[in-house]
Amino acid sequence: MIKKVSIVAIITVVVASLAIVAIARYQRVVQPAIARGLAAATETKGGLPNLEVDTLITADKAATAPEFAKGNWINSDPLTLDKLRGHVVLVEFWTFGCYNCRNTLPAVKEWDAKYRERGLTIIGVHTPETDSEYSIDNVRKEVPALGNQISRRHR
Repeated sequence: MIKKVSIVAIITVVVASLAIVAIARYQRVVQPAIARGLAAATETKGGLPNLEVDTLITADKAATAPEFAKGNWINSDPLTLDKLRGHVVLVEFWTFGCYNCRNTLPAVKEWDAKYRERGLTIIGVHTPETDSEYSIDNVRKEVPALGNQISRRHR
């Protein structure tokens, strides 16, 4: 019995030590790196834009979006920037096997129902992670099963 308690105590000390080392490393290395990245993104030196929280960029100052890459479209004909001009476009990157992607669907569907008539276009870009998700046939089977009428492009 004493042996088991000793082993458990040793394991607990080792795990606690590793956790303390990980936390110290995070505070010493990761947090400053994040802070440097935020500082670089918000300073005006070096040609980087000065980003402000909740600032709307006017259309005349916004960069032009790149054209969509070639691919297979599901639920719509292929869309182009010219066809979408004047619309607000939400590009959603997803994969059918991803639990988190599935969790976002109710909100995305709600936005589509609420704002489609006001010019919102939602385009889902399927970005496969597993072998079965690379099959366009599997994607075509899953899209209706998800009940999703949003335009989809398989990458």
